[in-house]
Amino acid sequence: MPVSSKGAKRTPFCQYGGPLRELPASHAFAAAAKDAINSAKVDPTLIDETVVGNVNYLSQCDGGKTPRYCGLYSGVPIEKPALGVSKACGTGLQAIITAAVDILFGTSKITLTGGTDIMSTLPMLVRNVRFGTTLGTAHVFEDHIQRELVDSYSGKTLSEIVEELARRFKIGRKETAADGAAALLLASAESVKTHNLSPLVKITGWSCVGVAPEDSGIAAAVAINETSAAQVLASAKELKVDLSKVNVNGGALAVGHPVSATGARMVTNLVYELRVIEEAY
Repeated sequence: MPVSSKGAKRTPFCQYGGPLRELPASHAFAAAAKDAINSAKVDPTLIDETVVGNVNYLSQCDGGKTPRYCGLYSGVPIEKPALGVSKACGTGLQAIITAAVDILFGTSKITLTGGTDIMSTLPMLVRNVRFGTTLGTAHVFEDHIQRELVDSYSGKTLSEIVEELARRFKIGRKETAADGAAALLLASAESVKTHNLSPLVKITGWSCVGVAPEDSGIAAAVAINETSAAQVLASAKELKVDLSKVNVNGGALAVGHPVSATGARMVTNLVYELRVIEEAY
């Protein structure tokens, strides 16, 4: 598959309510993207498009335009388009896949991709006031992060789904929210040759499958995402993998889980881990 990663960088993943809480998600992405572009020695005017994962777009003033501004603040020419991607915890991975597909189809030769989320600035919710209310009615501020709504398909909250998963596999659970971004540059084989670029890794393929909503915690990649401890342990048991080889540099429980950025962070980590392994052998 003639798609390569030229640069891969990320910001620190900071705790919920921590030092990144006032930073717009597009600025966090741009910080990582500029570093990725510089390390790849790519002229940003050569970038054909921006594909960025951003689930919690209500957490910043730019809203749904966040992916567009991720590109502009990173130095991508204003006439180049941008696309926002949302796929829950797999958002950052899906952004990379979508970018690779565009390169394979020839609609882009060099694409800036990744994910970004500043979960600390998600607004509080107040329900049943949009169309009026009555005097004396009490209205409670609802925390989108802390209060989980019931899934319309399974009739359970995410926590209940994970608890059930933990009981089934006899394991514990833990989860964490965070703020951060990760950015990667993808390029076609033609661009690598034309611009004398040095690939970090090559993308050789991918696979996406669906599971029942109540089994959504069992979702695996080369590195296993850790929205909760139960998920990674259940995935490892189901796949019969050696835990000593899983998330060797820490997963989302160790570094934080900004939903839109985690998948891109996983790939960024794998890019450099694969190079370390290659040098070792």
